[in-house]
Amino acid sequence: MKESSISKIIGGTEEERKEAEKLFGNAFREQRMFKSIEHEKTPDELKLLLAVDNLTSEIAKNYGAKESASVLPDNVHIVDKEILKKLFLDEFKMEAKKNLSGFFSMRSQAVFVIEGQNINELLYLVAHEMYHFKGYGSFQVKKSPEGEARYAQRRGGWGIVMPKRKQNAFQDMDEAVTDMLTAKTISGIVDQVDNIGISKEIADEIKNKYQEDPEAAYYLGYVFEKERLWDLLTEIYRKNKDRFENIDDVFDLFAKTIFTGKLINVARLIEKTFGKGSFRKIGEDGLPKTETEKEIDKELEDMEKEVN
Repeated sequence: MKESSISKIIGGTEEERKEAEKLFGNAFREQRMFKSIEHEKTPDELKLLLAVDNLTSEIAKNYGAKESASVLPDNVHIVDKEILKKLFLDEFKMEAKKNLSGFFSMRSQAVFVIEGQNINELLYLVAHEMYHFKGYGSFQVKKSPEGEARYAQRRGGWGIVMPKRKQNAFQDMDEAVTDMLTAKTISGIVDQVDNIGISKEIADEIKNKYQEDPEAAYYLGYVFEKERLWDLLTEIYRKNKDRFENIDDVFDLFAKTIFTGKLINVARLIEKTFGKGSFRKIGEDGLPKTETEKEIDKELEDMEKEVN
């Protein structure tokens, strides 16, 4: 089992890389600094977190994760939004996180959820952020002007940090793939919810939401990103039926990248399917719009022309 979420430290000397591993390992184990600001978890919440940790680890392994850090309840903190804003101002400033309800901090080795979520919202947020926690993550050793070692995040799942851009490369891809895995996890929790030790009232609340609408988990977040991803997967399958039996097989390749960090196989597939430069374009510009989005854009353009 990994001692932190970090898969790789690059750059610097061997001594500096070992010091970084030690630093993140200590952060993973020592979460006491957040105890004074977090909401105390209920027995049901604790049992649910353990069940989600077990299931996300199982699914991660199925998608190629050799090992992943176990995200114990001690590494999940439910905290007031205003307090989190003061601690993680940059997270809240990011354009993609305007309506932030939860996030994974690689530096703090912790998942944070804003206080006030109901049990189903907590289930969704924790499952989603646990995949960010258990996915491939790397830091780079850099030197300060004084020559001291500094550590800058380089990779997180599909995401590649672009220091001069507001958004990481492949950020929407990362969130879309992660959220599809999250939907699988919620379905799995619903199937086993009567056997994880939580109260009947809470178990019924979870079952009632998803048994009444089995597709509800899909629409909890990142819907546009997932629709765009599914269009991309569909087109790849259509043009590569000699290689894939169905669209799910294509998704499996994209999901494995979350945990292995290996982009080369997907990059080659996208370049073969859509042409040279297409992989980089998706990384920098985001997933292509769906046909429905393009039709709406065209209608809006036509309306603007008529008005003018």
